[in-house]
Amino acid sequence: MEEKKQKHHFSLGTTVLISCVTLFLGVGTGFFLYATCSPYALNDEEKQIVDAYRLLKDNWLFGEESQYLHQNALDGMLTSVAQEEDDPYTFYTGNMEDQGLSTDNSGFGFNTHTYDGYFYITAVHPNSSASKAGLRKGDILTRVTVKDESRNFSDYSYDENLSFLSSFPKDTSFVFEVQRGEQTLSVSLKKTEYTDRLLDLVQAPTDENNHTMMVKIDTFLGNPTAALQGTLDLYQGKIDHLIFDLRGNGGGYLNQSESMAKLFVPKGSFIDMLVDKNGRVYSSCYQKEEPRYSIERFTILVDSKTASASESFTLAMRANTNCEVVGFTTYGKGIAQQFKQFSDGSVIRFTYAYVYGPERGYQESKDAICIHKKGITPDQEYERDFNFLYKVANYTTSLGISTAGQQFFLDAMQYIYPEQYPLTYSATYHFTDAIKQYGEYSYLKYGKEAYQHPFNEDGTVSKKLNDLFVKECFDQYLIYEQKLLDWTLTQ
Repeated sequence: MEEKKQKHHFSLGTTVLISCVTLFLGVGTGFFLYATCSPYALNDEEKQIVDAYRLLKDNWLFGEESQYLHQNALDGMLTSVAQEEDDPYTFYTGNMEDQGLSTDNSGFGFNTHTYDGYFYITAVHPNSSASKAGLRKGDILTRVTVKDESRNFSDYSYDENLSFLSSFPKDTSFVFEVQRGEQTLSVSLKKTEYTDRLLDLVQAPTDENNHTMMVKIDTFLGNPTAALQGTLDLYQGKIDHLIFDLRGNGGGYLNQSESMAKLFVPKGSFIDMLVDKNGRVYSSCYQKEEPRYSIERFTILVDSKTASASESFTLAMRANTNCEVVGFTTYGKGIAQQFKQFSDGSVIRFTYAYVYGPERGYQESKDAICIHKKGITPDQEYERDFNFLYKVANYTTSLGISTAGQQFFLDAMQYIYPEQYPLTYSATYHFTDAIKQYGEYSYLKYGKEAYQHPFNEDGTVSKKLNDLFVKECFDQYLIYEQKLLDWTLTQ
């Protein structure tokens, strides 16, 4: 009996041993075949990358933990290939938040432009601290008091003021001095969570403006389609002419531009399609239902910063509705990106397809266009003056002494003081003469002693005079912007 038990035990052990060897050989053989014969096998270049990674990870004297190494390897690889192909939209981040696609934000909730050394509010976001405190577009922030320290913004540069405001934690109380026309207000704010403004109703339709509505859409991130739909529903049946202001709209999600177009384009309309590097169509978007809104006429305002999804929306609207595009040639981003998120939360965003849209007069299976690096040429262009003034309005740096910088200053002066300044510099009229002349004009106009000293000891233009230059340029831009708005609403 014992002998049988031992014999039986010996057979079982042998069986287990044979099974393990077989399993080992099977796995090894499978791995070998996978690594050398499968469609996923590494080629020589891929093996080189893996070997280099392991070399650094295991043997490099200054190597750190693998987390550090692999993140830098991914970031470096993507950055180098993206730069080679001039593709700033392919990159790696440690998490999805750093992709910059969220419309959730934290802060006071206003956008600003430098203005005579102060902050000019250009936009107020909904549900923000600024919005709840009643701040408005056009308000000027001149001073802030925080933790018993009072700071006059004009004594510092724009960037220094931004750094100062951002240096305090979220629960800090700020008291701003606000100039609103002739009024001086005191407003208390804290940094809070808020959602970026997606849509602004610029003009509601009335009998007086021939039932014309104008909306500014700032982004195609988030859900601007829902915001637009909610606004349009308030005026259902009262809109004959709808104007979209997409200037400065850098795009966002393509599905948002598609959804927005579907609110208006007729059933069967081609909206866009995605095409890979081999010319194969990934996907096509058509209007499959009747549109939600029936509006007689559309206008879309665009500029050089109108890009990506906003360009796709513009193409779809111009081809499929009674729509005129007005402004300047758009940015020209006709490519789409996807995301690959890893188990550690890190993310690769990469360009994977061209975006094609319909050209005006589009017919099935032809006339689809890709505007990448070309942009959309508007049906009606703004005056070139506006383009220059738009650049001037965004000029926030110190006046330089380069030839281009000097001519830029002189061109701007011709808008502000057209009768006092010559058209060009000459052998007898120099940049220093122009600056001195500007200082004299400014002193006579505003009576501020500082303008009589237009240069610092090191020869640079004084901050006070430079701040005034930016302010007066921005004022000129605002005047022109209002003229454009009035013209658009009366077309």
